[in-house]
Amino acid sequence: MKTHPLLSTLALFCIVSTSAHAEGKKKKSHRPLPPEIIAEFDQDKNGKLNKEERQKARKARHAKRIEKFDADQDGKLNEEERQEARKAHRQMILEKFDKNEDGKLSKEEKKETREAGLLKRKHAKRRKDGNQKP
Repeated sequence: MKTHPLLSTLALFCIVSTSAHAEGKKKKSHRPLPPEIIAEFDQDKNGKLNKEERQKARKARHAKRIEKFDADQDGKLNEEERQEARKAHRQMILEKFDKNEDGKLSKEEKKETREAGLLKRKHAKRRKDGNQKP
């Protein structure tokens, strides 16, 4: 039984393109972390956080956020408490990076804030409820 040359070529193309795509996949890059976070959670002292260290840092930051903004003490943040946390975060960013004190960040100030790991890009993925993913 003869194999049709077009089918053979198509099958070969699919195999090659799939393997090339798998090789070309980049690792998910993480946004830069503030140096104080790295200093606190980098247990192996290699200057970056591995998966376990990132998880510990994330849990610790979450616990601090809950402790600071959980007004009704139910162990989680409701929408009002989340809004208050966002407002406080924005205020902290302005106080730290708004060099000309005009109440907003210029392109250069935003760049500095991103480099410090404190500001996400506008195209960050959003959840179905409209909030950015943590």
